[in-house]
Amino acid sequence: MKGGGAWAALFVVQLSYCVWHVLGKAALNGGMSPFVLALYRQGGACLCMVFLSRVVDGRGEVRRLRSLPRYELFRVAVLGFLGFGNIFGFIVALSYVTSFNSALLHPIIPVVSFAAAAASGVEKLDLRRGFGVLLSAGGALVVVVFGVSEDHDSEGGSKTSRRDVFIGNAYLLGQCVCMGVLLVLQKSLLRTTGIPPTTLTLVYNVIAAALSGVCTLSSVGFEKRVYEFHRWIEVVATLYGAIFGICLIYVLLGWATHRAGPTLVSLSMTLQGPLNALLACIFLGRRSFTVGEVGGGALIALGLAVTVIASPFAKTAMPSPPFRREEVEEEVRAFSPPTSNDRAALEYHHAQIAPPSALLLPSNAGGPRKGTSALV
Repeated sequence: MKGGGAWAALFVVQLSYCVWHVLGKAALNGGMSPFVLALYRQGGACLCMVFLSRVVDGRGEVRRLRSLPRYELFRVAVLGFLGFGNIFGFIVALSYVTSFNSALLHPIIPVVSFAAAAASGVEKLDLRRGFGVLLSAGGALVVVVFGVSEDHDSEGGSKTSRRDVFIGNAYLLGQCVCMGVLLVLQKSLLRTTGIPPTTLTLVYNVIAAALSGVCTLSSVGFEKRVYEFHRWIEVVATLYGAIFGICLIYVLLGWATHRAGPTLVSLSMTLQGPLNALLACIFLGRRSFTVGEVGGGALIALGLAVTVIASPFAKTAMPSPPFRREEVEEEVRAFSPPTSNDRAALEYHHAQIAPPSALLLPSNAGGPRKGTSALV
């Protein structure tokens, strides 16, 4: 029953992702600017996270940022840039490619997370997991190069050119890299800063929303008509993306990770392909799929399975759900608070030249504590 409940929750999560993909594509097909949709979704997500952080974490948690060393504040800022790349990159990509195409590439995100953790020294890369990373990378390459032909119907929109497909998949791959690295960096920051997960999610979404605003204004200008809703699907897509695409998924993923462990959560992403194909056929008029799409998606799913099952966290369950304040505070109490001398030493240490991979490492250690995983 325990595993069944987790599977049901994960099915709802992946179905919610796919519904968002289809709604977003329908809104873009109707003429809504991808920049405006990304801005509205990011702004709505911030409002939802303000409410959720107050309910879960209480007031005053954001004030902890003031006491953080400059190096940790820099890492929080990097997290915001990655969040911007994730949300903004996906919606812009969706204006070029089909929702099914996006669903095929998303299961590569956990593989990117592992690759980032291995590159930063948090995880060790062995032959089996390296083979899984190569499989997923090969599958992504197949989707990009052979996935869509020039005359392929783009789910109710105009015909898609091969140039648009390459541009859209480049955005998608960039989005997957941003999300994969974000997961590793967020896990590290949760352990080193003591900021609860919901509040940290709110902080980096605010940074991402500010970046979205700047990018949108510089791209589409100040013309009032561009920012208005003209069809009901645009309103539905915005509200769904902000409310269900953030809050519902955040809570259910945390609960499922606690109940079943991160392995099952990662493997559930393979459901996105078939679920999205079904929704695209019903609501977007999709009638066929290319060999490149199906074959590349299968390689990505296989690579994800090989990488995740071979990882150390495949044999352990998560010690606590990521959204419970009490257990986060229990984790924080395991660390003694730094003195002023400690902070000065940390700031001096992180002012020195360090490789980019050091951003993924905690400021007070070279890797995760025993019994924890660098992956979310």
